Amino acid sequence: MTATTPEHVLSLLQQLCDVADAQNEDIADVLGESGLTKPQAGVLWALSPTTPPVSMRELARKLHCDPSNITLLGDQLQAAGLVQRQPDPSDGRRRILVLTEQGVALWTRLLERMQQRSALFTLTSEEQNQLLDLLEKVETNRAQIPTGFLTQ
Repeated sequence: MTATTPEHVLSLLQQLCDVADAQNEDIADVLGESGLTKPQAGVLWALSPTTPPVSMRELARKLHCDPSNITLLGDQLQAAGLVQRQPDPSDGRRRILVLTEQGVALWTRLLERMQQRSALFTLTSEEQNQLLDLLEKVETNRAQIPTGFLTQ
């Protein structure tokens, strides 16, 4: 680890918290425009039309919630015409949620609104890629920190 001053550590942590808070506020505002609840919007957001669908159980794991929550939220999104339940092509016993045409349109509109609203998109493409690389590195390193490291 690199030796840093306490002031540097505090400044870095404060900047990260400030950016995260601002992003959460922007996301909440944009999601609020959709008329969806935050949990509903979280499920919709996780169903990217650019990636293969995952099982509802995997979606629950990804969103850190109980699978029964995904069932309820899926029912609500299906009633709104935003998703469909389908058998998982790799295992017909499992179900997946797939965005409908209306769901893809809303997902795309939410993404466009985030790009208009978020300061992250004031960065150049190169800067965005650099930030993404750094955040991925932090997440990878985080997974390698031993459990209980901070409590020793």
